[in-house]
Amino acid sequence: MTGIHEPVFYQFDQSRTEESKNNYHLSLQIGIDGFCFALFHLQERKYIGIGEYAIKNNSTIKLEELIQSILESDTWLKGSFKSVSVSLEQPKNTLIPSALFDENQLNNYLSINTGKHQIEGATFDLLLQTETVNCYEADKDLCKLISRYHPAASFSHQTSVSIESAAQTAYKGSTIHLQFNRTSIDLTAFKEGKLQLQNRFNYKTSEDVIYYLLYVMEQLSMSQEETLLSISGNIVKDSNVYQLLYKYIKEIKLVELPTHVDYSQPLRLVEPHQYYLLIQQYLCA
Repeated sequence: MTGIHEPVFYQFDQSRTEESKNNYHLSLQIGIDGFCFALFHLQERKYIGIGEYAIKNNSTIKLEELIQSILESDTWLKGSFKSVSVSLEQPKNTLIPSALFDENQLNNYLSINTGKHQIEGATFDLLLQTETVNCYEADKDLCKLISRYHPAASFSHQTSVSIESAAQTAYKGSTIHLQFNRTSIDLTAFKEGKLQLQNRFNYKTSEDVIYYLLYVMEQLSMSQEETLLSISGNIVKDSNVYQLLYKYIKEIKLVELPTHVDYSQPLRLVEPHQYYLLIQQYLCA
């Protein structure tokens, strides 16, 4: 742990500090104002710790500066890992059905949401479970920074993890997954196991979240009584937004961590839904 930037969350199995990092997969999830990471022991199939750092409201530090500082100072992030994955919380993305995707048209796909026709860092993720391609603009400077420390790191969009993990739990009825980021929600909707929509909405109030959710449900003809709403990310059960969601949606639940892998004792004491996508990032790959 570094004394320069105090983490907002930091739970690790301290008995593992002397182990070689070559036994681990490192998952990095980078947002617009900070990042979190998880260490997964590949042979034991066990998560041994999660850490999160955030830029304070009154801080002038840039995201790249924060990440570089932590990568150089945090003991758990030092060393050569067996594998490294990075998910990026980029603001704009476009979904294209796999059957219609043409890599040569990547800039045109992205121009739908970005308004730009020449996009530096345009890339995409293949989503096998939903037979879609997630197109987005990756921050080239950020990717170069991570690659400097982890040259073999693989990159993806955060919504790719959200879509693929939601697809694993989608059932024959209607399902919506809400991922709460600090100032936005990622909404992923399924009907009869088929992806219907994925979109990001910025919000300031609990009422904003309800408005976007009910609007999407109305457009997709999804019932408030029969749709299952699963929630992950930056939300707690006694918050105003959760109570308001519970008022309007009959079936609502905070997601649970996958049971086919193990977790160190410190991680068993936290709210599992808060780092659900970070945990799923490696498991969905």
